[in-house]
Amino acid sequence: DFNEAIRRQPRRGALRAWRGEVLRKLGRLSDCRRDLDLAVKLEPRYAFTWEIRGRLHLMLGRPKAALRDLERACRLDPARTMSFAWRAEARLRMGRLRGAWTDLEHIYPLEPLSFWNADRVEEGRLPDRAERQDSYWRTLDAAVNLAPDDGVAWLIRGRAFTTAGRGPEALSDLARAGKLLRAAPSALRG
Repeated sequence: DFNEAIRRQPRRGALRAWRGEVLRKLGRLSDCRRDLDLAVKLEPRYAFTWEIRGRLHLMLGRPKAALRDLERACRLDPARTMSFAWRAEARLRMGRLRGAWTDLEHIYPLEPLSFWNADRVEEGRLPDRAERQDSYWRTLDAAVNLAPDDGVAWLIRGRAFTTAGRGPEALSDLARAGKLLRAAPSALRG
């Protein structure tokens, strides 16, 4: 029980961060924010706290605040891929495509199960590789079907097709992404 653990160790920011994550998932956002604000004061070098607080800001529609917290999380723990993925999301919401793409590229060597570098994993190293790839392709297909006017979704799926060696599909998606992103030049800010 987090409450008991916090009562016994009130100076442990990590405990408050984890309780904040539970509160965020339960939708108790003001309680979550209170715990996270205290957690960053108690343990300012704990990257996960900054990541959770950044995700909370995204939930509340505050991408600039999210970006500040997620940048801090990325600096504190450059190997934590989820911080980079959430920072990419904040940048996308702000229309900063290049910065988001840089974050996604950073994940490549760090996340061996992601679709971004599934083709680089040696054959047989992960027995469920094909099953995981199928799941990622379904996710990418759903993204472009749910948001057909989102150039970033088409760009990401096009890049995945390129990585998988599926040239004609890649060209089609990348061309569509180019048209959509040219219509919204602010999306190209870094």
